[in-house]
Amino acid sequence: MKGEDRIVCALVPRYELALRARREPELWRQPVAVADLNGPGRLGVVSPAAEAHGVLPGQLAVSARARCPELDVLAPDPDMVAAAEEEILRLLGTLSPRLDSDRRGAFFLGLRGLERIVRSESGFAASVRAALGGIGLEAQVAVADRPFSAWVAARRARPVKIVPPGRDEAILAGVPLSDLPLSDPAHELIALFGLENAAQLAALPAGELARRLGQEGAELEQLLGGGGRPFAWPREEMVPVEAERAALELEEPVEDLEPLLFLGKSLVDRILAAVAAGRRVVAELSVVARLDDRSEATHVLRPAEPTLEARPILDLFRLWLENRPFRAPVLGLEMTATGARPASARQLSLYHQREEQEAAALDRAVARLSAAFGASCVVRPVLVDTFRPETRLEWATFESPRSDAGAASRSRSEPGSGSGTPMVMRLGSPEPVEWQKEKDMLRRVGQAAARVVSSEGPVRLCGEWWQKGSSFDRSYYWLTLADGSLCWVYRDHQDGRHYLHGVAD
Repeated sequence: MKGEDRIVCALVPRYELALRARREPELWRQPVAVADLNGPGRLGVVSPAAEAHGVLPGQLAVSARARCPELDVLAPDPDMVAAAEEEILRLLGTLSPRLDSDRRGAFFLGLRGLERIVRSESGFAASVRAALGGIGLEAQVAVADRPFSAWVAARRARPVKIVPPGRDEAILAGVPLSDLPLSDPAHELIALFGLENAAQLAALPAGELARRLGQEGAELEQLLGGGGRPFAWPREEMVPVEAERAALELEEPVEDLEPLLFLGKSLVDRILAAVAAGRRVVAELSVVARLDDRSEATHVLRPAEPTLEARPILDLFRLWLENRPFRAPVLGLEMTATGARPASARQLSLYHQREEQEAAALDRAVARLSAAFGASCVVRPVLVDTFRPETRLEWATFESPRSDAGAASRSRSEPGSGSGTPMVMRLGSPEPVEWQKEKDMLRRVGQAAARVVSSEGPVRLCGEWWQKGSSFDRSYYWLTLADGSLCWVYRDHQDGRHYLHGVAD
């Protein structure tokens, strides 16, 4: 396989019926055909049972029904075919990074560059068949020097055919002119040349077909030479790319504009980073807002040109929020890059420059804060995988994203320490309190009793029973006091006492 490329063609016979038969296997036993009755009404693919009654592709549906009254004519399903096309290309992309398709059931894979992986062409062809068989499609596979030759060989493969290098002409010699994808007038004109097969047609002087048949002849020359549509050389951009997606689920409904813009910006930034990593730009972004009344609001954002800039996308997002107010608060947001295109070198360069500028600005801000308050005051919250509420959050000293230093050292925060404003200010250790539920009173050590206005709970938490001496079993409550403070109190089921665990900041 070294030097010249070799092309693998996997052909799924009766393609659209094969796709339908994955859901309805009984179609293979029935006289069925696919035809667009809104057009000329000629049949496309037909089932083996229909062929047994004399029904053939290209016949008018009226004539076919006269031959086979029980013939079931199905309308084409372009959405199903498009979805299957993406599924198959994604699957074959795991075998070769260079793909193409004729959109009618023939899939092409390039072998150049896979010499160290592909031990034999026949083994690779078998793996292609096995991959398609895994999704319910039987394929005929062939390998040749050119896509058209591989396609011709695949039509006759039972089930695999390997055309030796340099033998494509012999394959073309066995292709009658009637097999070529040409219009009826073109077939009639070529018949006047006295030619009998595709190899003789390919031997004509360059430009002769284009001069005689116009654009159709030019495309035929490219097809026979291996460089044109519908059988182009396999190429990497045919490999489907999973649409980048980002979502946020909110604990409380949100309806104000500014919080929604803030949430939307975080999603846009995540998507742009993922798209840029794949050397692409965003041309279309789909937004889904899940509302508190269980309905959804959807919108598509299309910037004036494909971009890696957040600003034009957020401007469109703001306009949508302002002009189409939701009928209920928002409980969740989801954005998907439904349209992405290859990025230019300039776009990628500008994006990476912006990343470097943002990192430099963050470094400067951290340096100023460290100089003013000390390095120990510049910290960030770190979630810890544990069941105990008091140990789920730790504070780590901040490190620049561009720093080559090791992992940031962590330090447990003491009461009142830290540079942020967490929702709950955790105490150094839970404080015993007296909670008189029947009197709605809460008394802290050394303080007067405070009246409890309302309470929420309990929420029971327990765990770490597998660690000797570390198990806990608690019921937590949120208590609102008469002075407006919000206290987090729990009852320890092991000793029966109440403890104050935190106070809302």
